Amino acid sequence: MGYVDNIFERVELRQVCSFLLNGSESLETRNYKYETVLEDGSSSILKRLKDTYPDEREFEKAVADLSEAFTAYEEVYTEIGMKLGARIVFELLNANDCSGH
Repeated sequence: MGYVDNIFERVELRQVCSFLLNGSESLETRNYKYETVLEDGSSSILKRLKDTYPDEREFEKAVADLSEAFTAYEEVYTEIGMKLGARIVFELLNANDCSGH
């Protein structure tokens, strides 16, 4: 059973997610803070919006519109991810049913 334990020791959630989303394993492994990832991912678009909308009021409206769109995506994809995760767990439990059924 040692080789199975070895598999679980090498598993990294980001690699599993990358494989499920992109069909390939991400070779990049890193320790990161969510805040850093969010800041890095949003700095470019916020700069572009600030350059496009120098008026603070218009800038805030653009950011609010963008946030509303991202919230819709987040809600849909979170629900899809939860449903897929539940389905995977269900199938794993059924496949490993040791009750002899």
